[in-house]
Amino acid sequence: MSLQNKIISRYRLCYPTQTLREVSARTGIQITRVFRLFNGKPMKVGELEAFEKAITDKMAENPDFSRLLS
Repeated sequence: MSLQNKIISRYRLCYPTQTLREVSARTGIQITRVFRLFNGKPMKVGELEAFEKAITDKMAENPDFSRLLS
């Protein structure tokens, strides 16, 4: 599994019910780009960092959640 797929899978574990619009608002990535990323387009470094930041923010607000992602 590639790093991109791992990041998206971890993001979906953190936010399982978010729509593309909500993902876009949380990460700052355009909706159409989020759709493409979820469907396998290669991710840019800035996009990877945006998803990582959203994941770490979720873990910061709920420390027990970090055990689920390990």
